[in-house]
Amino acid sequence: MKDIYKITVMPNSRAENAGLRSGDILCSLNGMVFYNIEHCQDYFAKNNQIRIMVKRGNKALTYQISREHQKDPFGVTITRSSEPNSIPPLMTILSNLFLLKQGRYILVGVVAFISFLFLLNTSSNNPTPKTTVNSNIKNTDPYIPEGSLFCLSKSAFDQQISMLSSGTTQYADKCFSSGANIPITIDDRSFTGANKVTLLTNGKTWFVPYEAIHYGYKDTAKFKKDASLLAKVGLDNNQKAEICKSYIGSIFGRSPKIIEHYDTDDQGFVYVKYARKSDNSLWRYRCNFSPDNRQIIWSGFILPDQVWGRWRDEDTVTITYDDSKKLATLGIPLSTDKLTLKI
Repeated sequence: MKDIYKITVMPNSRAENAGLRSGDILCSLNGMVFYNIEHCQDYFAKNNQIRIMVKRGNKALTYQISREHQKDPFGVTITRSSEPNSIPPLMTILSNLFLLKQGRYILVGVVAFISFLFLLNTSSNNPTPKTTVNSNIKNTDPYIPEGSLFCLSKSAFDQQISMLSSGTTQYADKCFSSGANIPITIDDRSFTGANKVTLLTNGKTWFVPYEAIHYGYKDTAKFKKDASLLAKVGLDNNQKAEICKSYIGSIFGRSPKIIEHYDTDDQGFVYVKYARKSDNSLWRYRCNFSPDNRQIIWSGFILPDQVWGRWRDEDTVTITYDDSKKLATLGIPLSTDKLTLKI
């Protein structure tokens, strides 16, 4: 037998208005699985917003319920129950993802066929969610609910996400060739940082500039409140090369004069290199400029993997411009210093 948590929903409550039903089986709260009813109820009591995933029949559904004041009841009670081990893995479609906003229900859209197994086994405290992608999903226009699951179509993948590692790219090509979309999650960061993107099928994570995800979509895409949609700064390849050389030089305490710009590819990646004096080893780096040229993500060529790596949040830098003086200013990582250069 497997222990499960069943939900009782009070009539006319916020939970019922959000779409939850009595008898739904609790899978997770805000992405967390609970093994103790008391901890679960305590979590309900301390949070004003809950994103709750439930099993209903052969579907896994996700809803968000919220309250204006801490003492307002969600209208949900959790009880322990059990089901036999013969329950199959849940071949589900996460199609009913609702956001509760000012009493209105917003259907986010069909996401992907996923197989989840969230049922709790009393003999193990570490149940493993199992995920698979159904290859028959048709492409849909991408829509980005903040911090939520959505599906990345082939066109969006090609147009917006051009800096994936080779392994993820190969997986994506195989997935897209079968007619499927790729289910991913986006964790929104500040405008000066990057967005953490997680591929749900294998847990691979990478970082992309804010603009790479949010620019270019239809007006259904959401922008963060702190995102100032500034005009694009026009930079030619020579100016980008000088900025990249100076920035990489500032990171490693090297004079830009010993760093050589050796390529700018058709994707706009700027490549620089220098020979380390201590052992004459050759080091190569590249800078990827955001669509408006106001951010850079830099990465290094990692050996022996022969891939470009270091796509981390701290590897993103914002560029500010003084048009009147033709100056560009960048912050230096792990330092309060600034780098200013003439462009």
